[in-house]
Amino acid sequence: HPFAIRLFFATSPAPVGGSSFPSAGAPYPLFVAAGLVPWSLTALAVSQSAHAVTSAQALLKRIALPRILLPLSAVLATLVDLGAMMALLGGLSVCYRISLSWASGWLFLLLVTHLFLLVGLGCLASLANVFLRDVGQAIPLLLQLWFFASPVFYSSSWVPERAGALSRWNPMTGLIEGYRAILFQGYPPPLDLMAPTVLVSVGTCLVGIACFQISQGIIADKL
Repeated sequence: HPFAIRLFFATSPAPVGGSSFPSAGAPYPLFVAAGLVPWSLTALAVSQSAHAVTSAQALLKRIALPRILLPLSAVLATLVDLGAMMALLGGLSVCYRISLSWASGWLFLLLVTHLFLLVGLGCLASLANVFLRDVGQAIPLLLQLWFFASPVFYSSSWVPERAGALSRWNPMTGLIEGYRAILFQGYPPPLDLMAPTVLVSVGTCLVGIACFQISQGIIADKL
């Protein structure tokens, strides 16, 4: 699993010379794992939902069903992987003796916001792959670029001030830093990051569903 591979390198011994990475007071392996879990879930949901419609051509020709159910089911199917990744994260937390605080109640807000983002991205990715088949080949590259633009292996506080405003509008920045604040610092998600994250996630969801609904009649002709 890509998450397990990246987590292996994150938990490997530090390079000779004693170099270390600021990790907001949390052990660095936990710091990275808290970024890898939401990122891996996002990448998996987008990758699977992108091919949800095109891979079901035969089914759609035989059964009349709302096509939007295909990307939605692909997104929901990734929740099984989320359970496995959370189990690994929980195991690391036990090893480092990190326990949940009262701030864990904010996890519901983060998960709902994350789900809005995944549904919107899933609808847009699957729709784009219907009209532009090369999109499916480009998605891994786009995800890789997005990965490096998200604070998975580093803190958002490292981002230069000039790029900080732009970085806040990357929804993964607010989600990742929110998970870290809740799980390891015992604080609610930072408001300056969560406000743009919620706006982008809800907006992406509404746009994705609206575009999918508008294109329902055209999808069959494109398949």
